[in-house]
Amino acid sequence: VAIRAVRAGRGRWVALFLLAALCLPLALPDYSPLARLRLAWLDFYQLVLPRERISHPVVIVEIDERSLRRLGQWPWPRTRLAELIRRIGDAGATAIGLDMVMPEADQTSPEALIPRLDRGLSRAVEMLSAIPSNDARLAATIKRYPVVLGVAGDDAITNIDNAILIVKNPLVVEGGGLEGRIRSYPQTLASLPRLQEAASGQGILNVDLERGVLRRVPLVTTDGTVALPALALELVRVARGASAITVHVGDDAVSSVAVDGLKVPIQPDGQMWIHFSRIAPDRYLSALDVLQSDPASDALREHLAGKIALVGITGLAMVGRRVDPRGETIPGTDVHAQMIESFHDRRFLRRPPWMPGAEAVSLVLLGGLLIWTVPGMRRHRALFMITATIALSVVLGFALFVTTGLLFDSAGLAVALFVIFSSLVVSALAQADHDRRMSQRSLRAAREAAARVAGEL
Repeated sequence: VAIRAVRAGRGRWVALFLLAALCLPLALPDYSPLARLRLAWLDFYQLVLPRERISHPVVIVEIDERSLRRLGQWPWPRTRLAELIRRIGDAGATAIGLDMVMPEADQTSPEALIPRLDRGLSRAVEMLSAIPSNDARLAATIKRYPVVLGVAGDDAITNIDNAILIVKNPLVVEGGGLEGRIRSYPQTLASLPRLQEAASGQGILNVDLERGVLRRVPLVTTDGTVALPALALELVRVARGASAITVHVGDDAVSSVAVDGLKVPIQPDGQMWIHFSRIAPDRYLSALDVLQSDPASDALREHLAGKIALVGITGLAMVGRRVDPRGETIPGTDVHAQMIESFHDRRFLRRPPWMPGAEAVSLVLLGGLLIWTVPGMRRHRALFMITATIALSVVLGFALFVTTGLLFDSAGLAVALFVIFSSLVVSALAQADHDRRMSQRSLRAAREAAARVAGEL
């Protein structure tokens, strides 16, 4: 038995070397060749367990194909957009978010028609000049209701007119500065200054794709001068009547953002992992139905009263669509809506900076268990051991996802465990082959010796 244990231990040194080598890609995921596998596994959690919608705090008022066919192509006159906002506000929406940017003056406005008229039509020019511009009427409507405008971040510096932001409610930063820690855009594109002045707030619209899939969204960004919240977060602030959003910085990294008692854990770079739900058609309301509804009817109020309304374009020819971790293609406005639902349901996904280290420690424990036990086991018991350890890593990952929202890379751990087990099996087979050859050699030598003895006799 002692001799077998010594021989079995020969394969352990190779397995220990592999164990040490495989800890590196788990502990340093940014440099890991298993990055695609890790992202695919984290997506698999959401495919199997999509977020259940507990509350329904948001409605998407969509400018869909039906609205565009009936009311005309986009962009609509700003007076029509003002009417849409007015109807949503009168129906009792707590905040209205515009998932769009309006950096230029309305070309259908009365004053825009004056340069196109003949000089002799002085009376017509005088009448058009007396009519308030469409942008002025939209600004008056925005000022009357709790409206949040969208801002687009741009990674390239270009010559645009509305790069200056008017920030009424700056973020409150506690614990340190944000410089160099959060997503930064060299330039931002905002709406007309008069619209910014009238709005209750502004939020960034941008999302960053990771290998073509939308998994995380920056909750806090900067243009190098001011910090801006995401549109969804600013809408929650306005809906709750809070004065500011607080950003908590600790240990040289952003840890969370808070608004009116709501605390959202985020990544060190200010991004938030989104737990997506299934596609929810009841989240949508056509802009055409809003504009054609009877103002005296309570039907519209039933849809919008006490809720946050997001106005966005979903017409197939206009919309920017995103692929979520579940593989479903959704409009960009839907992403903001799902963020708001996550805020209200307090369902957050997290992958803290210490998680790769925890995965490496798990590999050391489970891999060490395999290295210690497998070489002395029979074949069926060894197969049971590797199956049990991989199953344990998978169960651990799903348990953490369901109970705490932590994203644990069970796939990378399982691959590493299988590689270690395979090395032990290969070592065992090599040892068995060596023992077989030695046994054959001993048997052959014994037979030759017996033959020589027989010949001498």
